[in-house]
Amino acid sequence: MQLHERASVRFARIAAFAVALCALTPQAGSAQRQQDVRIDFQVSDATIRLEVFSSAPFTIDPAALHFSLRPYRNFAVDTATPPIAAAATLGTPIPGGVPQRPIYQITVSVAPPAKPGMYELAADTDPAFARTVNGTSLPVRRFPSAGIGAIAAWWPDERGGDPGLRAIQARFTGRVAHAYGGVVRTCDVPGESWGTEYRAETPLRVEAVTREQGRVALLREGAGAGDYGFRFIAFDPIAIRIANPHDTPPSYGACPFVVRYADPWHVETGLTVAVLPKFSATHGFPVRRGMSRDEVVWRMGYPDQYGTVASFRALDRWTYVEPAPYAWWVEFENDRVVAVQPPGNLP
Repeated sequence: MQLHERASVRFARIAAFAVALCALTPQAGSAQRQQDVRIDFQVSDATIRLEVFSSAPFTIDPAALHFSLRPYRNFAVDTATPPIAAAATLGTPIPGGVPQRPIYQITVSVAPPAKPGMYELAADTDPAFARTVNGTSLPVRRFPSAGIGAIAAWWPDERGGDPGLRAIQARFTGRVAHAYGGVVRTCDVPGESWGTEYRAETPLRVEAVTREQGRVALLREGAGAGDYGFRFIAFDPIAIRIANPHDTPPSYGACPFVVRYADPWHVETGLTVAVLPKFSATHGFPVRRGMSRDEVVWRMGYPDQYGTVASFRALDRWTYVEPAPYAWWVEFENDRVVAVQPPGNLP
């Protein structure tokens, strides 16, 4: 089975993302028409960290920063529901960057909502939050899709002995799994930030499944490695430890590898213990008319949007969110591909 085409698509879109990120992040040679401040949600050392930045020197007042939650409904933010104030504890802002373009980093601990589930977590500010060196108040811009100002966040339901975790443990522990569309296994050693990517045909032997209570992880839907698809913060994620395959280079040492998921619904969109099917070889873009829906899942993974296996299977059209020109879509009829718009190419 030929699934390696996915890697080349990922490499190209990661490069495109780097270009887009440079455009978003203030650069020495760029000038904004009007100075503003942006708050980027990040996860570092298993905790939430805010990165506050602008295009010129500025100061911040952490007391003017607060947070709110808005629940998701039908896999989208419920804009009809008023936001709920979220209790949060802030760390001491740490200045960084260069004198002309400072960046402040702030660790954040957010209290869970009364009801588990997916929420939009927003960083809200009073007018006094950011000011220029001359004391002028600066507006804070929000770009939710990029995690600037707001980001999705998942709180699991661990009541009753965490039946979701126990179900995943029973299904995967000690068995061989495969990742739809491929997977990146992260080296789970403090201070390490690298991983290895394996295609769907690579058998992954699951050694253990645990709930990492007190940890925060930045996760994604789909098999993609970029940030253009749906990404979200997961509290107390499920960690699936993968044994090193026989072909692991000796230089990797005894590094424990894990893949993390938010909850069972997320695991099911990315990992399976089903037997790997035999598919015919393809050349070029691997999705073709006449393919089964299952084959698309095995080759490319489920769409990189918020959803469950059931919600995706109910759709006749899947859209894979990527930076232009790499976005693409596929349409199904009776679980067969009837139309596909492959990603474009750079000039």
